[in-house]
Amino acid sequence: MKYQIRPLHAEDYPEVTKIYNSQNEPHHHLTEEELRDSHARAAERGFHRVLSAVEDGEVIATGQFGERPGDNPPGKFWAWFFVREDRVGTGVDTALFDAALEQLADREPTSVWTCVREDFMPAAAYLSERAYEEQFRSWGASLDLAEFVPTEFGGYEDALARRGIVLCTYAELASDPYRDAKLAALQSELEDDAPHCEPIIPKRHPAPHHPKTLLDSYVVAVHDGAYVGLASLTSQPRFPAVAGSGLTGVRREYRGQGVGTTLLAHTSTWAKERGYAEVNGGGAGANAPMLKAIRRIGFDVEPAWVTLAKFL
Repeated sequence: MKYQIRPLHAEDYPEVTKIYNSQNEPHHHLTEEELRDSHARAAERGFHRVLSAVEDGEVIATGQFGERPGDNPPGKFWAWFFVREDRVGTGVDTALFDAALEQLADREPTSVWTCVREDFMPAAAYLSERAYEEQFRSWGASLDLAEFVPTEFGGYEDALARRGIVLCTYAELASDPYRDAKLAALQSELEDDAPHCEPIIPKRHPAPHHPKTLLDSYVVAVHDGAYVGLASLTSQPRFPAVAGSGLTGVRREYRGQGVGTTLLAHTSTWAKERGYAEVNGGGAGANAPMLKAIRRIGFDVEPAWVTLAKFL
């Protein structure tokens, strides 16, 4: 082995950032400063280490491993390794994995977890060699609002109205004295029912008055006074032209009737009318009804993100 594995140095960041960005989709690209800040915040929240593999003074790979906030049962750690494209398949990712385990030894690790896109072949080497086991799949999706035509979905809302199901904005429900309590109960029910894998897919989503919620986008499906579905969008500070998907869900007894599609069409129309360029979201791989609805609206569904674990 001609390369050296050591802790990341400050002067490594330009090359480490290039390697990191070359192996992530555009929405996950970071500047050098953002990557530094990300590492610093992770270190403040718990155990976190970053390694560099260096050959002839050049960084050829990097790895980070440690705990994740809200997901720190004893012995569970997360790890990611990124290799420069010309060094993929040379074993440096496996060497980084071994070095990480050495640094974790006194913490008595019981499992190491990671998450990679299913089409990301460079990660396959150390994952297969280390007998990682698939635990969960999730997906991302985006809707190009320039291509979205709201009028194509007007019939969905009309069909619901004929069955007594109407869409109401958060503001339009102000006359209901139990509005917030009913929404909290519905959100909790939908979150508990939806497939999730924290921290990859959070179980809890922003409530109406959360700072990230775009409150004017918040819409509720109402049937005879009962709240049966909801949807909303969230702000994306790093991408002001992109609206993020908040919780979109429908009570079990109302699924398969077009309610989810109608809610998504409503929030997508709201975003388009206000000048957003894109709606970005995702969900659990097991959530087939939601996948069907977002594809019907026109979302481009990305290859799945696969969460894997190596049990030690």
